[in-house]
Amino acid sequence: MLYWAQTMSDPRLAEDIGGRFDHILVDEYQDSNRLQGSILLALKPDGRGLTVVGDDAQSIYSFRAATVRNILDFPNAFNPAADIITLDRNYRSTQPILAAANGVIGLAAERFTKNLWTERQSAERSRRGGPGQLHHRASAGKPGGRHIPQTAGRIVPDISSQRPA
Repeated sequence: MLYWAQTMSDPRLAEDIGGRFDHILVDEYQDSNRLQGSILLALKPDGRGLTVVGDDAQSIYSFRAATVRNILDFPNAFNPAADIITLDRNYRSTQPILAAANGVIGLAAERFTKNLWTERQSAERSRRGGPGQLHHRASAGKPGGRHIPQTAGRIVPDISSQRPA
C-alpha cells in the first residue's frame, strides 16, 4: 500500500496509471483508510469514471484504521460535487427493526440523510428469504448438512451441465 501511495504522489505517474482505467468501482468504501482514499483520489482526481459504494452508518472498522471521513468527504472532493444515490429500501428486515435502526442512525453527529424502509411488516415471515437465499433451522435428528444441499438442488437448477467444454 505504501508503494502505491508513493507512486500516486507523482502526478504524472498517477495520471498515467489512472488513465489506464475507464472506470473504478470501490465497494464498502466506508471501510477504507486514509491511505486508500488518497490513492483512489490520485487515480481519478476529477472523479470521472469513479464510483464508490458504502454506508456511512455501517462504518465499523476504525480499529483497522478505516475512517468514515472517506465516504462522508467523497462527494465534495470534486467540482461539481459527486452525485449521491441513496438505496434506502431494505428487503431483509421488518419495519419495526428499521424504525429502531433509523432512530440510532439519526443520533449520528454527521451522516448522510437516509430513512430505511421496507414493505415487510412485523407479522410477515419469509419462508425462503430473498433472491438467492435459503434459510434452514437444523433440529435434533435432522442434520442440516444433508437437508440444505437437497433443498437447494430442488430450488436451483443444475448448472454443472451448462459449463463450457
